[in-house]
Amino acid sequence: MDITCCRDVFVSNCDIVGGDDAICLKSENPYGSDVPPTKNITITNCVVTSASNGFKMGTATRGAFENIVFSNSVIYSDADSPMMNRVIGGINVETVDGAALTAW
Repeated sequence: MDITCCRDVFVSNCDIVGGDDAICLKSENPYGSDVPPTKNITITNCVVTSASNGFKMGTATRGAFENIVFSNSVIYSDADSPMMNRVIGGINVETVDGAALTAW
């Protein structure tokens, strides 16, 4: 699930299985230079597994992140699945492409 340049997003009570990053927040605009922030995002009460990261912020990001909540969720590795036998990181925050992170 890629959430890119979005506002006021609420994800709840999901069982997410990802072949790459399960939930990935991005802030990019491939069509121009004006990059609105990804903000007011709440992800709660989810069960997540992936072949990479459970929850990730920062890849393909040139804008900002504001008011992000990831709570009451479980990230796990499924050792019985050949594709999902590893979670590289539970929660990853990266500034690979120059993201702006705002902490309050």
